[in-house]
Amino acid sequence: MGALLDLLLWGLVSLFVPGRKGRPARRQRRQLIDLARNWNERGRPDRLRHAYLRGADMHGVQLGRDESGNPGADLSHADLVRANLSGADLNGTTLRDADLTRADLSGANLSSADLRGADLSEADLRGSNLQGAVMPDGRIHP
Repeated sequence: MGALLDLLLWGLVSLFVPGRKGRPARRQRRQLIDLARNWNERGRPDRLRHAYLRGADMHGVQLGRDESGNPGADLSHADLVRANLSGADLNGTTLRDADLTRADLSGANLSSADLRGADLSEADLRGSNLQGAVMPDGRIHP
């Protein structure tokens, strides 16, 4: 429940911070990054949609589907430009229309991830697992 309140607070703050175009204030951004990094421990909040995580260091983050088959995090429309997601578990996550421009996804597990409409321009995908992922153009990766 605390994680959901963090996200609601972030949404409210982003509406009232002038000139930031939806970006949260620095303190709320740190809380949002902490929420993403500790997603499992914070009760796997339903959504991280529209999250501003530009340039965030989230290497090795665990946002993927769990052993019970519960879905991964919903990062639809998230701003992940230049984010470090190397070695991250993103199995079964929803990254629809997310901006992953220049993101480091090297060694990340993106199997069964939904990447429809995502911008992967200049993203580093070396060594990442894309098996069964729905690619930006809608094709399923073999």
